[in-house]
Amino acid sequence: MLAFAAVATAYTCYDFGSLNGGFDRRTFWIGFVRVGFSFIAGVVAYRIGRQPLLPRAAYYLPLILLATFFWPFLWKPYDFLIVTIVYPLLVWLGANAIGSPSINRFSEFIGDLSYPLYMTHYVLLMLLFGGTSAGWVAQNHAALAVPTMTLVAIAFSFLVKRYLDEPIRATLRHRSFEHLKG
Repeated sequence: MLAFAAVATAYTCYDFGSLNGGFDRRTFWIGFVRVGFSFIAGVVAYRIGRQPLLPRAAYYLPLILLATFFWPFLWKPYDFLIVTIVYPLLVWLGANAIGSPSINRFSEFIGDLSYPLYMTHYVLLMLLFGGTSAGWVAQNHAALAVPTMTLVAIAFSFLVKRYLDEPIRATLRHRSFEHLKG
């Protein structure tokens, strides 16, 4: 299945030119291909299991991740290599990273924010892009608007996690074990 998903991802990247899509009618199917590969790669990584722990990986893995964000997008196979090799490898290695107690707490905090951020980032991006096209945010202020919106997204994700995600998960967890009590 992973090989099939990789072939589908390669074909999509070749045919479309990148994997940057899934947000409109024309590119909607790209989202299924990208998410499908990532899901299957995650299942494979889980099945492989934990490998020997990596000391100091918590310090250099984020730097590798940041480097992928700033790579020039002029090379056509870039998206394919990043999505099929680099990101799954970073996730798998990160699961085996050893950090200091403070790094581990920070990593757990960021990990807990990942789902609420995933749920809410699109709305915030559309506000930013809509604000730029409507003239609320001048193009020459993007250097200030993007970091500000990033901080707003993180803060909003924390609120969603604290007041929506955690209470819903607690309720569902409680209800799923109620039948065992009686």
